Amino acid sequence: MTTGATLWDAALLLSAYLCTSTRPRLRGSHVLELGSGCGLVGLVAKRLGAEVTLTDLPSLLPLLEANANCNGADVDIRPLLWQEAAQMRWIQNHRFDLVLMSDLLYHEEQFDPLWTVLQVLTAQAKLKRRRDDEPDVSQVEDDVTMDRLEIPLVPRTSPTGTL
Repeated sequence: MTTGATLWDAALLLSAYLCTSTRPRLRGSHVLELGSGCGLVGLVAKRLGAEVTLTDLPSLLPLLEANANCNGADVDIRPLLWQEAAQMRWIQNHRFDLVLMSDLLYHEEQFDPLWTVLQVLTAQAKLKRRRDDEPDVSQVEDDVTMDRLEIPLVPRTSPTGTL
């Protein structure tokens, strides 16, 4: 198994956040979890009423299926190699309302493949808005650029509040 078979802190924190009153409304939404690993975040989203697709490397699908079955969760489980997202029909033909990610990147060479799948999903989001006659998307930039992606870093602290 890989790092995907470990339940990491970020999955616990994101799952806890989804259960708070400030969480995004999930009931009835279509949610994609990238790099699901053990599947905790996606299974929590399912419990909160979302239609969920869990994704990871093919070698991790049996673990995802076992965890979904143990929790009685009817979720879609699919293999996803990020660098191949543009060629995968199921991802191109689906419209997701929310993409969940936690503890995805461990090696620098994973950045570009993750960026590829995010660009595919962003293109799908723009198409969804046009199809649903939602507000005009002409204000949205045509291309997402890496230099505008901001990810805040939160310092990790011990239970005593110190590093």
